[in-house]
Amino acid sequence: MASFRKIGSVWQYRVRFKHEDADEWMEVSKSGFKTKKEAQLAAAKKERELLNGIE
Repeated sequence: MASFRKIGSVWQYRVRFKHEDADEWMEVSKSGFKTKKEAQLAAAKKERELLNGIE
């Protein structure tokens, strides 16, 4: 699940997920996006990567 927030003039996304092996919640975040839409697209890509086990 992704969440978004604006920090100053840039947008940030945070993706929370449950780690399979450790059975604990983890969080990945990235900022520096000019628009909320850019952050949403990047978060969707990161969620797909996490679901497919890339990271």
